[in-house]
Amino acid sequence: MSQQQVQNYQFTIDGMTCAGCASRIEKTLAGDAKTTRATINFVAKTATVVSSRSADEIKAMVAAIGYAASETLNIEALERKENTQLKRAQRELIFAASLAIPVVVLGMFAPEIKGSAVIQMLLTAIILIVPGRGFFIRAAKLLRHGDLSMDSLVSLGTATTFAFSVYLLGVGHQHLYFESAAVIIGFILTGKYLEERARQAISQALRQLLKLQPSEATLLVGISAAEEKEQRVPIADIRPGSLLLVRPGDRFPVDGVVKRGGSSVDVSMLTGEHQPIEVDVGVKVAAGTQNLTGPLVIETTGVGAATELSRIIAMVEAAQGTKAPIQKLADQVAAWFVPVAVVVAFMTFLTWWILDHNLTTSLTAAVAVLVVACPCALGLATPVALMAGTGVAARRGILVRDAAALEVLHKVTTIVFDKTGTLTTGRPEVKELRLLSSAGVASELVLNWARSLEHGSNHPSAQAIVRYADDLLPAELDRISLQNIRETAGVGVAAEASSDGHTQQIRIGSLKFFQDLTNLDQARVFVSDPCFSDASYVGLARDQEVVAVFALSDQLRPEAAESIQELVKMGIKPIMVTGDGEQAASAVATALGVLDFRWGQSPADKASLIQELRGRGEVVAMAGDGINDAPALAAADVGIAMASGTDAAMAAAGVTLKDSSIQKLLEAVRLSRITFRNIKENLFWAFAYNILLVPAAALGHLSPMLAGAAMALSSLFVVGNALRLKLWL
Repeated sequence: MSQQQVQNYQFTIDGMTCAGCASRIEKTLAGDAKTTRATINFVAKTATVVSSRSADEIKAMVAAIGYAASETLNIEALERKENTQLKRAQRELIFAASLAIPVVVLGMFAPEIKGSAVIQMLLTAIILIVPGRGFFIRAAKLLRHGDLSMDSLVSLGTATTFAFSVYLLGVGHQHLYFESAAVIIGFILTGKYLEERARQAISQALRQLLKLQPSEATLLVGISAAEEKEQRVPIADIRPGSLLLVRPGDRFPVDGVVKRGGSSVDVSMLTGEHQPIEVDVGVKVAAGTQNLTGPLVIETTGVGAATELSRIIAMVEAAQGTKAPIQKLADQVAAWFVPVAVVVAFMTFLTWWILDHNLTTSLTAAVAVLVVACPCALGLATPVALMAGTGVAARRGILVRDAAALEVLHKVTTIVFDKTGTLTTGRPEVKELRLLSSAGVASELVLNWARSLEHGSNHPSAQAIVRYADDLLPAELDRISLQNIRETAGVGVAAEASSDGHTQQIRIGSLKFFQDLTNLDQARVFVSDPCFSDASYVGLARDQEVVAVFALSDQLRPEAAESIQELVKMGIKPIMVTGDGEQAASAVATALGVLDFRWGQSPADKASLIQELRGRGEVVAMAGDGINDAPALAAADVGIAMASGTDAAMAAAGVTLKDSSIQKLLEAVRLSRITFRNIKENLFWAFAYNILLVPAAALGHLSPMLAGAAMALSSLFVVGNALRLKLWL
């Protein structure tokens, strides 16, 4: 093959069923001499490969170990595939349960019925062949490469139990063990279905982000502005330097620079701050942000992968791909438990054969070892506790989308909080209205002017002022009739108001709207007041003088300060991050009692902070509500989103607080700790069961029937212990 240049490939991987599959593919690709780097994202089911090999060669390497790779990364196709896999897992579970129940009833309660044994055998055979075949296929695939897993244990235990039961049926024995094989498959399929559902929910994070970017744009075509014509075109046809028209209410399809017009822009997806920014000619705008008040003509500077939105998507994908999966203790033990169990069973058979020369006795003892060593209780120990814990959490308004997040949360040592929308309400309110004494205008008239000017505006500050005025003014007082209303996009509103035969010019907006007024310095005294360091300001003017200034700020959540202090008592360090400036950040941090805070943080800065903390050995949770928080939520050990936030933030997080209360975060941590203690109890008893009963079976003190009963009892104990979590609160 001719020498090729190193290229960066992206593939969709089909056939991965567990984190072990991803690790195996990554190890195979990374071990190739011509491959510089290989990263497998099990959540997104994708592979990023930097190699000098051709795409066909890489696909062949993946196919050689039993998986399939394709170059086309189609989000919609991937979503359809995930839905198909989830439905298949659900069908397999229902099918297995519908057959396993009659097997259990016949085997445990009605073995004497004529034909009962044959019916059990046939139903169990169908379970093993149809919904259970995946375990055997995966176990065989692993065995070819010298690997063992829980699938190996399930396959070995169920196949041996079934084969021995068929043998006993053939020799006329009354005690059969078909129900054990049937129940094992049913339980494990339940866990597989729940895992598939959680995995599908995780991958929605990238799709939610992609939905923010419009699929079409309004392209302006013409030699001059006077000759320009509008043309709707797909985003794929936009090139750098193109002029686009973005109307109020639309999202920007690309990154660009404003060439004509002025407006307010909601940039919360980038900064997390709900206060819009004012833009005019020369100001940069980003794809996915929303134009609010005025039409803008922008010149394209970044399209496709070069946009800020695409970079955020890439960060989320990278963070999810590098996040270490939760390694169940049971899976770790399986690496040595399976060969040990097989060796013990073989040695048991050999020893009894040498001592007794009786095939039935030798085989009975060996099968008893395999049956009692079957990992049913071991496999259930963690998932049933997590299922119970997540059920309790849901009733408490704590939505755990990924059950593994509940398991991780108990170890958290640091929680990084986004400020706006997480520690605060995310909605600006008027903090104070200051009247300028030199103007001599009554507060009631000021409020009525303000609400009359701002009525009908979608700007968050305008809505806050209207709410403030409505609360203070008499209900029967009507708004003032205005004439010649003029709105300057991104700046303010001006109008004429008639009173006692006189016409007055009134206007409201940012203080830069009033640069021509004589008493602007008096208004600036209010702005410089350190008591309002976290506020933004809106001025109201009559004719040639400022008459009042509104100070607006986001409000702390009522429970935020108390909840932060409770976290400190629990041994968890809180850190606040925000896109705001230092003064505003310091004011909020002081009110909360947070000693460590960071200001001016971009989405990349927040994600970098998470990585830095994790690099120091901290177990980090990230609590946020905005799209800008998605990379940090994905990068953290566990992400916690506010239900009042964006869909993308909730999709990237493992836990969502339904009523957006920080108090719920405390409950989530406490529930996680209780759940993990329950998991440890379950694992202890599951291990104790195997450690005590495997030797008993090997010594001939435990028949396969009693081994099956012991296995069932151990499973019932684990399930019963997990259900105690439902009594929590």
